Amino acid sequence: MWIGHYASAFIAKTIAPGIPLSVLALSSSAADALFFLLNFAGLESFNLDQSIVARSGCFPYTNDYPYSHSLAGMGVAGALVALDVKLTPHDDVAAGAGWFDSPATDSLWFYTRFAPKAQFCFTAAPTQEARWVHAPLFLSMILGSSYLLGKLES
Repeated sequence: MWIGHYASAFIAKTIAPGIPLSVLALSSSAADALFFLLNFAGLESFNLDQSIVARSGCFPYTNDYPYSHSLAGMGVAGALVALDVKLTPHDDVAAGAGWFDSPATDSLWFYTRFAPKAQFCFTAAPTQEARWVHAPLFLSMILGSSYLLGKLES
């Protein structure tokens, strides 16, 4: 399902070979990962649509994601990440809040390295509960496939 996202990660790998493929894969699907996190918070939603299930659709859900997939939302997310980026290649000081040196990002690193490996299912999950069942499954697929793509390098 996320082949279009990961294609950009493979293309970016040729331009920036020093960045791990797992990081590129995770960043290429960041909008979807953010969507599932906002889904947990109840700010965005997706619901199983039986009419799409009846047609054997690949992703049988209707989505409402005004923040994670909007131009403004992606601009804000990009600006927040850019707060902790070195301004010049040889600069020793990073601008921003130092997010990438925090215990939270260490936990994210640990989780992306040891997340359970999940297989993608092209049909609906056996429940109507999208928020607490489907969202964690799809988020774990994003994290798991990013991890596995990173393992391709080693």
